Amino acid sequence: MKVCYLEERRIGDFIDYCGRYCKEHDESFLPDKSFKPDAENPTYLLLDDHDAVIGAVSLIITHGFKSSRKGRFRILHTVPRSLEAYRLLTDAILQHTKDIDNIYLFIQENRKEDVGLILETLEFAIQRYAWYLERPCRGGAEPEFPEGYALRPLRWDQDEPVWQRINAITFAKLAGHVDMAVEDVKKLREEETHLDAGMLLLWKGDVPVGTIRITKELENGEHIAFISGVGVLPEYQGKGLATNMIRHALVYGSLLGLRKCGLSVNAENDRAANIYLREGYQKLETVICYNKRLSEMKLCGNPSQLAL
Repeated sequence: MKVCYLEERRIGDFIDYCGRYCKEHDESFLPDKSFKPDAENPTYLLLDDHDAVIGAVSLIITHGFKSSRKGRFRILHTVPRSLEAYRLLTDAILQHTKDIDNIYLFIQENRKEDVGLILETLEFAIQRYAWYLERPCRGGAEPEFPEGYALRPLRWDQDEPVWQRINAITFAKLAGHVDMAVEDVKKLREEETHLDAGMLLLWKGDVPVGTIRITKELENGEHIAFISGVGVLPEYQGKGLATNMIRHALVYGSLLGLRKCGLSVNAENDRAANIYLREGYQKLETVICYNKRLSEMKLCGNPSQLAL
């Protein structure tokens, strides 16, 4: 086996590999055809003796992650369920972590006894659990915001700083939260799953007080409306605003012809989880976040190619 930095000619191989195997971890950051490996997205392939792809690793170290001194794996997966294969990919990616203190990834709960044990041997530790919830788009209650409140699509090249500020405030204490820079918000528009009318700000008069994002994601072979970024400034909480934004997402998904609406929530975030469960969402999956604290001693070597 050997691990090689992702070359442009093999980007398609990497995208195909992620499409086949990301489900065993999570599919939050699936690469699309615009993906390019760079300093913010270092990526390696694990190859067998016939040059076939049998593993992949890709770390996200964009501005928001780096400012939080974290790196999130897009994928860390090998077909051979062996410590050697996972160690080879992990060692390769460690060469890109000089500016961060932690790296983390998610795996399905049912992989705890095989991949989880390998990760623990590599000094990853369980940090938290998260749930994937889903419900039909149709059949939900209609949104009814209190008087004076209105949900409006983000005005691009104008509202990005507002989104960034609300996001930073409302998720500051949430485990795993990574602050977004204004440029990170702008880049959301470039994602294949993006829907212009799905990126919304909640206003009270002329004051922005909340956010929600709805994207079109592929889940188990079917496109669904996926909810993220649901946040309300603390002084406006307790008015049912988040509940009504979630209800809006169901209506919007139905208008797009989508049958289901899904979302992820940290298991310890009781307040949010209870809202979703009360609104008819059902827990379908549990994923585990494994975190590795990085020591001052990090692997040094040639990042272009390592062999085992």
